[in-house]
Amino acid sequence: MTFMCKGSQIPGGTLGTVEANYFGRVVKLAGNRTFEEWTTNVINDEDFAVHAGFVNWMNYINSHAENLRTNNTTDYQVDAMVSHYGKDGKVIKQVTLVNAWPSAIPAIELDWSTNDALEEFAVTWQYDYWQVADDKAQTS
Repeated sequence: MTFMCKGSQIPGGTLGTVEANYFGRVVKLAGNRTFEEWTTNVINDEDFAVHAGFVNWMNYINSHAENLRTNNTTDYQVDAMVSHYGKDGKVIKQVTLVNAWPSAIPAIELDWSTNDALEEFAVTWQYDYWQVADDKAQTS
């Protein structure tokens, strides 16, 4: 699924800290790495095809009416490619979010006072980790 974003970010990560007492002093050691949620601001199309794609994806994960979820957790996860473009239109950085899936789609504002703007909606994503796509040696 390909879609256009008004804005997003290259995701970050955090290393936790584990404190251990060593010879009467606290020594700080690296702990588990965690990854924050990723958010995209998606430009909506007039037939709502992109929005419907996200809604259907989330409905597959857990259906609206029946409250049933898919049996296989890997069925709904995908590797998502984030491309950062330079002013010349060429990709200058790519990051892959591994095992990504949409966890939230907030409401779309319906407001005629912004008649000279494109309609957009946000999508919040969960993922296991990210890695730099153009340099397999550098992973996060």
